[in-house]
Amino acid sequence: MFMDKRIRHFCTFPNQGGAGIAAWRLVAGLRSRGVDAELFGAWKFGDKFKPGQRSINIDRKFSNCVWRQIRKFQTMHIKKRLRKKTTSSGMPFFLDLSPMGQPMLECAKAADIIHLHWVCEFIDYEYFFSKLPVGVPIFWTLHDMNPFTGGCIHSMGCQRFQEACGKCPILDSQSSDDESARILQRKIQSLAPHLNNLCVITPSQWLGDLAQKSRVFSGARFRVIPNGVDLDIHHPRERQRNRVTNLATDTEKVLLFVAASLNYQYKGGVLLIDAWRELVARAVKAKVICMGDAKGFPAPSDWTLLNFSANEKDKAEVYASADVLVVPSEFENYPNVICEALACGVPVVGSHVGGIPEMVLDGKTGFTFQERSAICLADTIQKLLETLPNERAAWSNRCREFAEKTFCMTDIEERHIQLYDEVGINPEAILA
Repeated sequence: MFMDKRIRHFCTFPNQGGAGIAAWRLVAGLRSRGVDAELFGAWKFGDKFKPGQRSINIDRKFSNCVWRQIRKFQTMHIKKRLRKKTTSSGMPFFLDLSPMGQPMLECAKAADIIHLHWVCEFIDYEYFFSKLPVGVPIFWTLHDMNPFTGGCIHSMGCQRFQEACGKCPILDSQSSDDESARILQRKIQSLAPHLNNLCVITPSQWLGDLAQKSRVFSGARFRVIPNGVDLDIHHPRERQRNRVTNLATDTEKVLLFVAASLNYQYKGGVLLIDAWRELVARAVKAKVICMGDAKGFPAPSDWTLLNFSANEKDKAEVYASADVLVVPSEFENYPNVICEALACGVPVVGSHVGGIPEMVLDGKTGFTFQERSAICLADTIQKLLETLPNERAAWSNRCREFAEKTFCMTDIEERHIQLYDEVGINPEAILA
């Protein structure tokens, strides 16, 4: 039976960043139901691991040490060669090879079911899948496009991952046999023997549609299961009480911008700064609160900068203190920050990219903007702010109702359990 199965989840950074937080929420929820689930990470953050979180063990067996050193040399050599090319684009580019792949496999050997999450620079496709017995059920929750591209986390409109990659715009390459083409081919070959027992899970339909067009996952099965959030922690609060935190006065409109790194160019922080200046020029008064690592971020002097808190309740208080969450990203899959804001009854202004339009429903849970310009973003923010005096309660209720229907962690856990249970009772059921 399923409850006897050992499920081992893998994520490069457990409980860190959007993917790590989503992975841990799932594992923690499964464990609370008595499921034998653990989350393994490539890196350990001091003593921050919780029960159910583990870092991989690196053994000292001579042959394994030699393999890791060889792989480390190979990856360093490739990265050094690519560094100048990828730096100019600003887009992260990840190899399919990793010296962590061997110890990752050792941890996976004890699993009845393997569940992969964001595993860049953790998994070694060639080693891991060649050594993994064919027939072991594999689930893979995608948090970006990297598992089925030649190295990028987002193709930015490039469709070459559907064929063979090569001529990679991120590498500024004109060669059909560049590093992206070689990476994609290795991924295709590595995964081919396991496609019949692989189920790909995507939080957004947008990412699921792209994954199904890829050569890497051709023949796999697909499910769409959104990221979940604890609705008991993230919920609407009485607004005046929250304003006592001195984040803003009771009469100020508050815009909230949240990102692990506020200065990461694809999160759109600079665009928000320009849009805010446009709002100021229009005499639209709004206070901006940012939550995340502000290193290098050129925030205006009167913006409030908050560090991420490890306490979910503290972060939820900040969400509930806001009037609008602004997500001006150039690309996204299914941002946790939108799940959290909507659960707190806060409408969202977001870019019309990736899975955001599946979460930000125009006129219901917020508004999306399509043109990447400060004026268009300012127009959209202003439109939402102008509705708040008379419709605040209606916005809050609609956002919360959508969150309860879509992001309920209990429902998300149950949907995963149903998938696992199908595998545990009948290994062929998931492939039917």
